[in-house]
Amino acid sequence: MKPLFKLPKNFLKYTAGVLALSALLGAFNYFINPHKAQFGLAEDEVTADYVKSRPAGFKYLLIDARGGSDAKTPIKGAIRLAPETFDDDLGKVLDLWTPETTLIVFCDSAMCDTSRMIATRLKEECGLKNVLVFKDDWRKLK
Repeated sequence: MKPLFKLPKNFLKYTAGVLALSALLGAFNYFINPHKAQFGLAEDEVTADYVKSRPAGFKYLLIDARGGSDAKTPIKGAIRLAPETFDDDLGKVLDLWTPETTLIVFCDSAMCDTSRMIATRLKEECGLKNVLVFKDDWRKLK
């Protein structure tokens, strides 16, 4: 029986070359891409397990950084501090904040960067310490 088609002589050599080139380009992209995936939590990032495992006397305040028109936060006790209302709502946060209080900023999902933006503003513009970024599903805080 005769084969339906015949592979070129150097087919395997060309295939190996293409695969090697693809691997090199992928590795190069990984090292230069500023939006590469984070494989762990940064020093100031926490998950629901961290929040739930705090001792009874741990003082924290949840900051809802989710944008949009929904002015009511779904988590009891959380304070809305969205980017578009930051200056207007900052007073509410500062009224409840004490130096012993840890601020935990959350937004829509672990991939959302709004919580990072709000946390950075709280640290840099207000000089607050103990500001953490919640990198988990906010529904786990309910």
